[in-house]
Amino acid sequence: MNRYLMPVSRDSKKLKKPRRGGQSGTFGMGNSGIRRSDFLSNDDYARAVHEAGGPGADEVCASDGFGPHTLLLQAIHGANLDDKYEIFQAEFASEVVDRPHVFVKKWKGRLRGGYLKASAPSETVVETRTNPDGAARQVLVMPKSDQASRLIDEAEFAELYSACEFAHEFGLPLDTMITITWSLLDCRSDNDVKKGFQSLLKCIGDWLGQRGWPCAYIYCHENSAALGLHSHIALFVPGGSPPGLKRLSATEHPRRQFKAYLKKWVERRFGGVARGSVRITGALVEQPWLTFLRLGYISKGFERGALVQSAKYAPDGRDVFLGDLIPFRWRDPGPVSVKRCGVSQSLGPTQRRTGVPGGLERFYADPVKLGGDLKLLGVSAVDAGKARSDLDIWMKADRRPAKPKRFKSAYERGIRDVRELYPQDFVDRLNLYR
Repeated sequence: MNRYLMPVSRDSKKLKKPRRGGQSGTFGMGNSGIRRSDFLSNDDYARAVHEAGGPGADEVCASDGFGPHTLLLQAIHGANLDDKYEIFQAEFASEVVDRPHVFVKKWKGRLRGGYLKASAPSETVVETRTNPDGAARQVLVMPKSDQASRLIDEAEFAELYSACEFAHEFGLPLDTMITITWSLLDCRSDNDVKKGFQSLLKCIGDWLGQRGWPCAYIYCHENSAALGLHSHIALFVPGGSPPGLKRLSATEHPRRQFKAYLKKWVERRFGGVARGSVRITGALVEQPWLTFLRLGYISKGFERGALVQSAKYAPDGRDVFLGDLIPFRWRDPGPVSVKRCGVSQSLGPTQRRTGVPGGLERFYADPVKLGGDLKLLGVSAVDAGKARSDLDIWMKADRRPAKPKRFKSAYERGIRDVRELYPQDFVDRLNLYR
């Protein structure tokens, strides 16, 4: 449902500029003598062109949109790539109003050219291609694989979403993202990647476990032309709130410590770190809304034909597909022969049945209130300072449920409305930054 907007004049006497190569395009006038500017919507225009016998000889297709006549015209005559990004503002606005329960708009992810060039595997080659306007540009190209792309299906998305909602409910924002490019670490076979990935997860778990924090994350593997085989891990690293951060120096901040520790570990494990092989992104302050943005990014290689709600039960009487619930545009994840995606045991289905993420059980073990401070039984005087620091975060009522109970996510309960699946501040931010 990606739609890109371009204002178009409503003046029926004013024709658009001719397309390159003499094409009139969908917004000009084809052999049928029908002009797009004479109609209020793309679908009305498509219906008129279809009834007139189809687009003109110099037109690849007469319209681009989502209505039934538009889709019929595209099925018969093909899509006009020249006009892909020229959909009327009014039609797009109408779609947003009519379908507020899905992500009609998509988050505009960005690619960093310098990072991609630095991260390009040795198998890729640089080719010079020409833009439609005649300008030359360099692109990274990897030979195509005979294997099919490994897309995330509905069951896998449900597991990823459930883990994120579980973590969010207990104040464990998965807002720190790690991206590992395995070819730059000289891991090219599946076995090398599996060993390296398991070592990485153990490294993360050890660092968090030594500090008494739960190891909570979701991950996916992708194989793109720019990066080759790489992994994304969205995990929880304690960050705290701005007032608490004021008491920490740069070297004491846990997220700074984690970043330095992970890079040193990669250097020891793989004998050096090539530029772009390891990227760690995330603010110093916890940003819970980023949990679901990370989820969307990890899930962007979804199965486009996966139907998650039939038209009979949808608010607007139209089928809802998996991509409608993901805030990112679809991207081809490439062929992946290792496990495509997963979640940590602390957020898995077994742990969700207990009602408490793994590693937090101790905070529910007979807490007592002494001297106005929440403390735990069995905490020694030496560890009292650290325990209070932990409890400042975990034992507040606004951070976690007062009493554990079996957890079932909104998606598992059958909800397919993004306004109920995602926190309101997340939905608001998407509308704000587009």
